[in-house]
Amino acid sequence: MESSDLQALKEWALSTFVQKDTCTDKHEKLNGDITEIKVTQGKIGTKLSVIQWIGVSIAGTSIATLCAALYNLILK
Repeated sequence: MESSDLQALKEWALSTFVQKDTCTDKHEKLNGDITEIKVTQGKIGTKLSVIQWIGVSIAGTSIATLCAALYNLILK
């Protein structure tokens, strides 16, 4: 084989097959992205639970105030 044949074969192989390091780098980047998404999802879940707790507290207070106001209107 001549060097031009080897070069052509090398170019064909590089264009056809994925190199190991390229694939590993893609997987590492994807794993990093997935980890970041999981952390963000955890933060959003925590914020949502706080917002729900505040909403329930406000709703409970509003209902108690409304009941007290209706009680005062009925008795007076």
